Amino acid sequence: MSGWTARWDQFWHEFALERSRIAVLRLGLLGLLAWDLWTTFLAHAARYGAGGFNVTQARWLDGIAPLPTPAVVGVAWLFAGFMAARAAIGVATRRSTAVAAFIYIGLYVWGQADSYQHHYFICLLLGILVCLPDDAPTTEDGRSVKHWTLRAFYVQLTFLYLWTAVTKSDPVWLGGTTLEQIVAKPALRADVLALGARFGLDESNVFPVMAVGVMLGQYFAAIVVQIRRLWWLGLLVIPWFHVFVEFIEFDIEYFSYYMIALLGVLLTPPPIWGWGEARVQAAAGWIFARLKPLRGPTAASLAVRGGLAALAGAGAAAIAAQVRVEGTPVLTALVGAASAAGVWWARPGRSLVWVVAAQVGLAGLMLFSLRATGAEYDYYRLWGGDLKRRGEVAEAILRYQQANAATDGPARFYQLGQLLARDGRDAEALAAYQTSRARQEAALEAERRAVNQQTTDGERRFDLGERHLRIRSRCTALASAYARAGQSDAASEARGCAEQNARSAVDAFEAGLKLLPQSARGHRGLRDAQKGVSGR
Repeated sequence: MSGWTARWDQFWHEFALERSRIAVLRLGLLGLLAWDLWTTFLAHAARYGAGGFNVTQARWLDGIAPLPTPAVVGVAWLFAGFMAARAAIGVATRRSTAVAAFIYIGLYVWGQADSYQHHYFICLLLGILVCLPDDAPTTEDGRSVKHWTLRAFYVQLTFLYLWTAVTKSDPVWLGGTTLEQIVAKPALRADVLALGARFGLDESNVFPVMAVGVMLGQYFAAIVVQIRRLWWLGLLVIPWFHVFVEFIEFDIEYFSYYMIALLGVLLTPPPIWGWGEARVQAAAGWIFARLKPLRGPTAASLAVRGGLAALAGAGAAAIAAQVRVEGTPVLTALVGAASAAGVWWARPGRSLVWVVAAQVGLAGLMLFSLRATGAEYDYYRLWGGDLKRRGEVAEAILRYQQANAATDGPARFYQLGQLLARDGRDAEALAAYQTSRARQEAALEAERRAVNQQTTDGERRFDLGERHLRIRSRCTALASAYARAGQSDAASEARGCAEQNARSAVDAFEAGLKLLPQSARGHRGLRDAQKGVSGR
């Protein structure tokens, strides 16, 4: 038993990885997590506590856990993303990782409103990262770090691929039916069948052969990740499973990107890290030598450290205050306090000026990501949509107003007008319909430019047709609103607008179907446009 015990101990505690590999792993995993939380998760916050309902991940929590709300969940995810981004660039690495992990895992356990299985996998990876200490033992040359958590990453990958392979070892999957249902879009199906034909497969056995290949590949992956000298082979093969998932447009959010990044770091052969590290160190030395005058103090008096901490807190908080979510004051306080603490407790040798700049910059990156992706708009839009379906008119009006304030696009003025009309606020409803029409017509010009630039793209024609149909519905609503207000001339003009856009929609869909005659989207849109022309 002593021999087995020694080998077991060596398996876990003598496993070493390059420092540079660990740094890039943190940067890739935690950086992607921050972007994911800021841009994708925020919009999902409206699911939590919807209709006063929640189910936790553990039954014993149901009786004691309070009801989550979109405000609490949204602020928590944004702050977790900020802390993950800090850890990714090395600011209070372990503490920041721990806070991000606590929030992420806590929200995952708190409710199943957003319970993709890969969220559980990310929870496990974060738990591993939290356990990796900053002062882990190093190898004799000082270039690599030894710790059981490093082996745990590879063990976790083995469990992941092994279990997914086991679940596919059944007749339903191996028969290709499941895979064929996933590849539902006609264009994608044609591409997959064409790929199979290149390998001599006919249409009847393409999906069964692919299904068997995926299962065997996942068994292969479960083994290869544990054999260091075969990592190069795994790097050439395994990521293609996740590339294929994106190719067939199977919606699992950012999971494929997490896996490709993780595999790219963990399976890169060691010699590449040694080669790259030497060159990065040379480049970094050259850069740091020139930036040295700007580094500022590393060991400062309490007064200087306190001043820089206050500067970091105030700067990051001022940027966070521009975020448009429910609970922004709480987010502002959290980001400001964390930024100040990051400077005050910065580890010895760190440039305090750069710690200040990094955190203020990350707050700016958070704000930029929200605005660039429309995450704030989606947050309120989905929240308002849920309230609208539940008949909570007053609250839905408020959330749609907040959504509309967060974007310059077409937004949800039409839906807001419907709610205002239902609430008896006809003048406000009329103004909302007018704004909706104006914004849709502005978007129509962009669609026309796209069609003119890509004249052979049938999907662009369908986009144009759908935009005309949206304007038709806005003009129809406007006609009714003008009639109620006693503005007969304006009502007549709005009816003419509806008729003209219905005819334009027919033309656009017919033009698109000449390019894509089998498109279900085109035929469905044409039917809707024809109904608009006939007045039905």
